[in-house]
Formats: sequence, C-alpha cells, structure tokens
Amino acid sequence: MARELQKIIVMGLGYIGLPTASMLATKGHTVVGVDVNEAAVNTINSGRIHIIEPDLDILVRSAVNSGNLRASLIPEEGDTFIIAVDDEGVAIIDQHVAHERVLFEQISEKLTSGRLESQRLLTPLLI
Repeated sequence: MARELQKIIVMGLGYIGLPTASMLATKGHTVVGVDVNEAAVNTINSGRIHIIEPDLDILVRSAVNSGNLRASLIPEEGDTFIIAVDDEGVAIIDQHVAHERVLFEQISEKLTSGRLESQRLLTPLLI
C-alpha cells in the first residue's frame, strides 16, 4: 500500500520542531516550518541550523536541498499541523484569519504606495 505524502506545517523550529520537520521532509513530505525568529528562518532556508544539535546540520541541509523543507514567518494551509511547544508557551493560529491579515497587509502596502489597481464595476446586460 502506497503511503500518502502530505503538506505538513510545523509550528516552532527549535530543538523539537526543526529535527521533526527535517526528518519528515527527508521522507518525502512537503514541510513548511514556521517560526517567529526571522534570523532562524533565513538560516534554515540557507540549509544551515541556528541551534546546536549533533548532525542536525546534515539532516537540515539534505531536507532543504531536496526542496521538501522551507522555513517561513507566516503559516500556510496544510494537511497536518504539528505544534512544537517551547518554554514561552504555544501559539495557535487561525489559518483563515492569518490569510486575511496577509491580504490586508498587501493591499495596505499598495494603497499607501499608490500602486493599487482597480477595475470598473461590470454590470450585467439584460437582453
């Protein structure tokens, strides 16, 4: 029986989340690791690690180079979510609200820069 590969979102890329995300990615799953630390996200996306863990650098490099692992500051839709808890607690994010926030920020940036495009309202023609 063939296993179903999934898009997995791992919230938190510390000592629990990063090894978990990397292992799943090397098994063929598409994994998006989410963290609030921008430096950690950039480091992971370059195939390096921001924590000290023996041989984790090899696993992360392999997962990133395979194209199955990438890190992000913003969560995405996925098939499965893994929440890795740290000492500061846990963050549970509503995907719908997060997506609305991203769209709001994109439109707001275009509006303030004067690059907002518009289209005339099209009304139906009765024949």
